[in-house]
Amino acid sequence: MARIPRLFGFTALLLASGLAHAQGVPPELRAAVLVRALGYERGLRAGQGPVRLLVVSDASGRRDADAMEAAFRGFAARTTLGGRNLQVDRVEVGDTAEVLRHDPQVVYLANGTREATARRIAGALPAGRIVVCGGASLVGQGCVLGVERAANRPRLIIHFTEAREAGLDWDSRLMRLARVLR
Repeated sequence: MARIPRLFGFTALLLASGLAHAQGVPPELRAAVLVRALGYERGLRAGQGPVRLLVVSDASGRRDADAMEAAFRGFAARTTLGGRNLQVDRVEVGDTAEVLRHDPQVVYLANGTREATARRIAGALPAGRIVVCGGASLVGQGCVLGVERAANRPRLIIHFTEAREAGLDWDSRLMRLARVLR
């Protein structure tokens, strides 16, 4: 009899985790898509030294930040961006000063991060810095690049206007692969 509740709990856990992945894009896949897309930004490719990627969340985005930090660190250990190493750091933030102290070239805003936090961080960064996020909700609200699930596959989203305003120069091949917002 003790096996039945345990089996039911395990089955419910499997179903819940399957539903969570069906609704969004798993962290490892999001990280892979974003790292690949970052290679299409001309200014980032032309730079020297490591690419500093900062994973940022407020308290509401902590869970996604944990998963994405691990995924980005995994990629940093085995891949480069246009020949440049990827250096991953993490900060939980309430103000932008902490983000600016890290001087990141790329900021990943964790899913669950509030829109006001995203806008504040994006507005404080110097031109040429890239703000990316894991989902569609913050694209155009501070993020220029995100990943969504479409037809059961990951799809890149880019906000063209915000990217230009941030001084970014994306290769046109990326535009053909992404859903472009204006």
